[in-house]
Amino acid sequence: MQAPDLETEDAWLAVEGPISIVELALEQKPIHYPLVEHHSVLCSILYAVMRFSLRAVKPLSLFDSKGKNAFFKDLTSIQLLPSGEMDPNFISIRQQVN
Repeated sequence: MQAPDLETEDAWLAVEGPISIVELALEQKPIHYPLVEHHSVLCSILYAVMRFSLRAVKPLSLFDSKGKNAFFKDLTSIQLLPSGEMDPNFISIRQQVN
């Protein structure tokens, strides 16, 4: 994606100081959206555990090894995420939580 062209008024060209927040945002690397969705699933699980006081549930045990490793990577990196085909053991564990 091409960065947008930011036009600046002439009065602001001579101003010195820190870089603007818009320029800082444009310099950031784009995120890997499926990885953000993966984190969102974890947040939903953590909220449910907290809301319903499920003390026996270990949230990371509900994810396979690829899913667990993805939580500890930078959101801009492209990670191997679970394919969607689940191990039957994980399915039974998740159904017990429901």
